[in-house]
Amino acid sequence: MQTSSFIYPPEPANRTGNMIEPNGSYRSEVFKVAWAILFFLIVYLMLVAAGCILAAFCAYCGFELIVTFPRLMTIMIGIGLLGLGVMVLFFLLKFIVKRNKSDRSGLIELRKEDQPELFAFVRQLTLDTKAPFPKKIYLSPDVNACVFYDSSFWSMIFPVRKNLQIGMGLVNSVNMSELKAVLAHEFGHFSQSSMKLGSYVYNVNKIIYNMLYDNAGYGSALQSWASVSSYFAVFANITVGIVNGIQTVLKEVYKIVNRSHSSLSIQMEFHADAVAAYVSGSDHLISALRRIEMSEPCYQKVLSCYNTYLDDNLKADNFYPQHLEVMKHFAIQYDIPLDHELPVANTRFKSHTSKSRLVIKDQWASHPSTDDREAHLKAFDLHTEIIHTSAWTIFRNPELLQKQMTDMLYQTVKFKTEPRPLSNADFCERYFREADIYKLNKAYKGFYDNRDISVFDPVPMAEPRGSETAFSDLFNESRLQLPGEIAAMESDYESVSLIAKGNTGIKTFEYDGKKYRHNDSVMLGVEIKKEITGATLRLNEADRLIFHFFHDKAEQKGKGSELVLKYEMLFKATSESKQDQEKLKEVLHIMKPLGSTNPYSVINSIMTQVKIRETFIRKRLSSFLEDPNYKERMDEKQRKILTQYLEMDRAYFREPNFDEPALKMFNEAMQVYGYLATELVFRLKKELVELQLSY
Repeated sequence: MQTSSFIYPPEPANRTGNMIEPNGSYRSEVFKVAWAILFFLIVYLMLVAAGCILAAFCAYCGFELIVTFPRLMTIMIGIGLLGLGVMVLFFLLKFIVKRNKSDRSGLIELRKEDQPELFAFVRQLTLDTKAPFPKKIYLSPDVNACVFYDSSFWSMIFPVRKNLQIGMGLVNSVNMSELKAVLAHEFGHFSQSSMKLGSYVYNVNKIIYNMLYDNAGYGSALQSWASVSSYFAVFANITVGIVNGIQTVLKEVYKIVNRSHSSLSIQMEFHADAVAAYVSGSDHLISALRRIEMSEPCYQKVLSCYNTYLDDNLKADNFYPQHLEVMKHFAIQYDIPLDHELPVANTRFKSHTSKSRLVIKDQWASHPSTDDREAHLKAFDLHTEIIHTSAWTIFRNPELLQKQMTDMLYQTVKFKTEPRPLSNADFCERYFREADIYKLNKAYKGFYDNRDISVFDPVPMAEPRGSETAFSDLFNESRLQLPGEIAAMESDYESVSLIAKGNTGIKTFEYDGKKYRHNDSVMLGVEIKKEITGATLRLNEADRLIFHFFHDKAEQKGKGSELVLKYEMLFKATSESKQDQEKLKEVLHIMKPLGSTNPYSVINSIMTQVKIRETFIRKRLSSFLEDPNYKERMDEKQRKILTQYLEMDRAYFREPNFDEPALKMFNEAMQVYGYLATELVFRLKKELVELQLSY
């Protein structure tokens, strides 16, 4: 429907009220959580009762001791007993005065008078979802939306109004239909009275967390008490022992409450999805979820770019048009179509996600997978017209809000001098230029992306075969899928190997649609390893066939030896790169435990091992400065870092202090080493695959 003041996408015509009623699975999980909360209350009240009895007993004994034997020692012991009882009881009750207030420092609060269309939109949506209107509405910088509230113990008893938080990265990524669906999902969490259980569990967790981990102030109080007298120190230590026992009990309770709540949370997500489908249709939330999967890494990419631009004294003029441009660039790179300036998260996009065949039902997971949510939403079969209008439409002065949020992102950044803002055009020119450096020709359809070409002996065939094989046959869909399948299998193998070691707590899992137990993981790992070997052999053969195909083409132009030389150069660089990466990994691993808290003997031992391994690294870095292949791939800053590193005496530690400037130089040199160890291989690979297409 359209009003005179704001756009509001239509509701499905064929919906029924019972579709948003909690199902049997939901009610079952509610029952389990209710019992878990009751169990916590019983255990907690028993602990409090025991604490009260202990406090009363300590007070009585302390008083009697002081009255009966009025001496300095007995007075101190009596006060110590009283302190013991008070401190244990205070530990059990300190959460009552604790208020957990959400950090709003990075948020922009919106007001109705400034954003009437947005508030009208949210008002209508809360009416449709039968949810209360939020107390306040905030904008955050990221690709997200949520409802949050400040909590305390008393919020379990008295109702608390929730706040709505809308991520500007999310608004940047969706149309009006999708924004309605996403916000309807958030309000769906509060449209049923049984959702109150989530609040109870949240506060139960806060109580337990407060007693398990939020004890800095309590610990300081104990230390202050213990420092007054050696008598009090004894009772402080006894208090610590009692508190540790209480924490051991609460850790087990914490597991029970959260295991049951995690299962309920999954059902709550499905229920909130049902509410979203009920008011907006099934498809819009699906497309929003898929595009968020694409938008989030693009958002992080822009952040990463600007982190590297800090050294050049550059900052974003307006972050959000640039985020949108990176999304479009991603879509173009992977042949994902654009519709009304937004990438269409279709099967082409999904083919670039994980091809893992391993499914582990995480008992602690609070959200179902996107695939499970999509299947659940499609089952409703509710459809409405797509309103392609940008979600920014219901915001007044969106560019002003975007620039305000951009400035807030730089609040903690300190520039050397006044930074130069990058406009959208300037950012795109710079970003696309840098991105193109690491982009391979689209003709290969991603076959060579993110992997090394298999190493083989590039010996030409005795008799060239001419054009017997077509280019499209070489890069058919089956071969194009091979690198991704191998990467997924290797990841699955690592996961199954961890399960086999027995440290994960995982008892059952699925692989390739078949159920397995923990005891089956060793044999399954063997099978996966065989599959990896077979797939790797097929990929090696494919790389070899491609070489022969292009070598035949090159021979026809009298340039066969040119291609062979390029392959040999690449394979030599690949071998050296792997060795460099291993050496770098080794020296960084040795440095990892280094810290000022280590004994001097440990620090000196670490430094000795580092210097032994530095011998190889320093020789390599010295050769980089002389080798034209590496020299042309490093800038002046990198050359300066390597030169200074090679000239310094490497005395990283002189008892009792570290040489911080030397350690900084070491870290900078290792970063350059890691960059150069992979950079040459990529550049040679790019030159090679471009050369092949020229034949």
